[in-house]
Amino acid sequence: MEGKTILLGSGSFGAREGEKYLGLFGLEDKVTLADSELSNAVAALKNDQIDGFVTAGSYPALNVIEAAAISTTSLPVVAYTTSAMSDDTAYLLTKTFWEQRDDMSSAAAWWNGISPDMIANITDAHRLYQR
Repeated sequence: MEGKTILLGSGSFGAREGEKYLGLFGLEDKVTLADSELSNAVAALKNDQIDGFVTAGSYPALNVIEAAAISTTSLPVVAYTTSAMSDDTAYLLTKTFWEQRDDMSSAAAWWNGISPDMIANITDAHRLYQR
């Protein structure tokens, strides 16, 4: 990403996460931050005014779907706990989530985008965050 122009937006959770990850990867001074609103991100990306943008939101985020014709990436959102939680409680939370996922999908279609195949992404994201 060195030498690229990235749009973070301003004041949002996504902007704060973008700043954090630029720091984690040592890119703070190696990318140019675009001065524009996140609502302009897809048009700016398609017009080669920026090389990428950072956004955070529920799936399916419309700006990401609109930009999906271009290469995109994402980070999974995962709920973690500490070893202070009992195995029985952790099991109950996990079991309840998977049993209720289809019902939750009726109220918010983005829950349909979550599948057991995605569990493998959790360890990858955890390793990335540990850097």
